[in-house]
Amino acid sequence: GYAQYATAYYRNLYIHSPIFSLPDTETMLVSLYNEIGTNATAGCLRTTSYAAYWVYSYCPIGTPVEIVNGSPRGTVSEKPPTVDDVYMTKDPTDPFNPDSVY
Repeated sequence: GYAQYATAYYRNLYIHSPIFSLPDTETMLVSLYNEIGTNATAGCLRTTSYAAYWVYSYCPIGTPVEIVNGSPRGTVSEKPPTVDDVYMTKDPTDPFNPDSVY
């Protein structure tokens, strides 16, 4: 698979966008997008394209990373916008998607 805006935070672990089947932002794997916010990987932090882009753009190498549940700590983060398994193949938060919710 392919992910956008991948930022290494520890060895081979990354903060990255949802997974795409090809290096094309219209091939998002919806089932994997819908796993955002769950323990679905062995250490990578899969997030929305918008959040991954923000980290990629504004956190230089060496920025300390602390992974917590929610912000402020101990709260629960909002779920990302939902997508439809049949029709949606683009991340609705992608900052370069003209239909983005952001």
